[in-house]
Amino acid sequence: MNQESIYALVNYSNLTANAEINLMNNLSSNVHNNLSKGFLWIPYYGTGTNAGEIIKRIGYVINTRNIYDIAVIQPHYYFDSSVQANLNGVYYSVKNINNPSMQGVSYRDGAVVVSKTSNTIIGAEMECDWHIVPPNSNSSYQSRYNEYVTKFSPLKSSYPIAFYWSGDPQSALANLINPFYK
Repeated sequence: MNQESIYALVNYSNLTANAEINLMNNLSSNVHNNLSKGFLWIPYYGTGTNAGEIIKRIGYVINTRNIYDIAVIQPHYYFDSSVQANLNGVYYSVKNINNPSMQGVSYRDGAVVVSKTSNTIIGAEMECDWHIVPPNSNSSYQSRYNEYVTKFSPLKSSYPIAFYWSGDPQSALANLINPFYK
């Protein structure tokens, strides 16, 4: 299942009335109870004309429901230079600016969407692709990737960090992913 966001209307007082959230909840029960496995979600952070609503939707699911064990949030800034503030929003979701020991999906200004009552652990996703792996060296993409490294490096020893990669995986491992974790 590739569920990067919640696409239909959401009743915030009855989240499972939304068919997608209800499906996620049912899948979670199956994964946990029948397979005895953990459940991971990697939603994208707000972009486009309804960015605030996207953030609110994922915030309610992650902060108030025990559907996922881990949620790793995609900033999408690497691919869209107009959403640089998403780096802050994702960082604040992982490590709250007002209470660093607390997590909770937050808006770009650090305001928590809704108080976190779930046990879901929040992490950040690094994003990169062929634009920055030698012999390529697109300076715009490299600059954005470097911003990710600067922003998320302080989190890597305490919180989940995942990589999205599009291209040759060996080049990515050798040139970007392994060096990030050193």
